[in-house]
Amino acid sequence: MTYSNKVIARLCLGVAASAFLVSGQSQAQITCDPVQYVDRDGNDVIGPKTTTQMVIPNRCTWKSGDAGQECVLNLGYDFGVKIDGWDRGTSGMFSGACDDKGSCDLANEFNNNITITNNDGTFFDWSSSPFDLGAVVVKGGTDANVFTYDPAVNYDTGLYSPINAKNGKMFGVSHATFCWNKQDNPGECYGEETAWAVGNDYNTNGKGSWAMYVDYAACDARDGVVDGTCTTDIRAGGGDGVGTNVGVAVISPSATMAGYVEISITLEDGAIFYYDLGDDVNDENLKVQDYANPPKGNPKIGRFKYKDSLPVGSTDATILAPVNNYYGIHLDVAVLTDCE
Repeated sequence: MTYSNKVIARLCLGVAASAFLVSGQSQAQITCDPVQYVDRDGNDVIGPKTTTQMVIPNRCTWKSGDAGQECVLNLGYDFGVKIDGWDRGTSGMFSGACDDKGSCDLANEFNNNITITNNDGTFFDWSSSPFDLGAVVVKGGTDANVFTYDPAVNYDTGLYSPINAKNGKMFGVSHATFCWNKQDNPGECYGEETAWAVGNDYNTNGKGSWAMYVDYAACDARDGVVDGTCTTDIRAGGGDGVGTNVGVAVISPSATMAGYVEISITLEDGAIFYYDLGDDVNDENLKVQDYANPPKGNPKIGRFKYKDSLPVGSTDATILAPVNNYYGIHLDVAVLTDCE
């Protein structure tokens, strides 16, 4: 199977950061405290937690430099990658590794891949592979928010720049730096894939995408018992047997909403829900469209009516759709692959 270049490592749970003091190898100490501000009305303002790992950052007086300076000398990690020129459009995958000697031209075995999504210029999400991260530095204004993870993790959501105490608003991100240690490689990586519930081809002429839709009645009758329950495989990476089955989808009458079916998804064999890489705004990684008649031609997945955003790393989902004859069920997943 061919895998995407966008990969993420094994998911881990993180813990909230606490106040800390770090020492650089060649500079004065950097003082870091939990993010706390007093607004213009004299009220204490606490920075929010990140939305996945639930980390509150530390605001640090900051000595900017290359990734070696910021990760190795400032914070004591082995390696780092720095993304400069940050703006609302910064997204995608960035690769590399810098050490404390100013070298960013290291062997591939030290490189980390950092993927940035959902960036609005102030908040953003990240994932890493093959090394989990111990810290992410988000610079804005004269200070930096330092998000620390113990144990190291390979993704988080909702990171942000420091708050301007004069107006209570967040500075724009000027740059972000990602730090890790050599031993924080879990040895298990994922490749991003498109997946569909197995059924009939949208394109019957052999041209176009390999997208599939489910014939509800035919699927229900397949086991010889017509009871409104259809069970079909979920396939990632290609149709006509080329791809890999990564779970099952079950369509059955909803017990809570008349005139609707419940579509239950269970991913298996290490497959997980991943980001919708084509949609950095809504990031809906489960999409369903119902049809009265068999659909034809390449489906417009972005226009599917019933959608949900599942947490990256999750394996189960349920979504409702009206009772109808046919269903297109599309997923954005990641499957296990070799670490490179």
